[in-house]
Amino acid sequence: RGLTTAVVQGAYLVLADKEGYVHWLDSNTGDIKGRMSAGKSVRGSPVVSDDGIVFVQSTDGKITAFGLAQ
Repeated sequence: RGLTTAVVQGAYLVLADKEGYVHWLDSNTGDIKGRMSAGKSVRGSPVVSDDGIVFVQSTDGKITAFGLAQ
């Protein structure tokens, strides 16, 4: 799927793929815990801010932010 480098968001590893999907994996088991579309193909790896928000940029320039439910 052309996966990006994984980043850590809380208890999850987060990575994106060339089809524009962002994946959340359990960092202990590797189980898929979530998947969301970020639009078109993703450019570069996701970035996690100090407050735990994941930012992903698509190849058309759109930036999508994902936070964890509290």
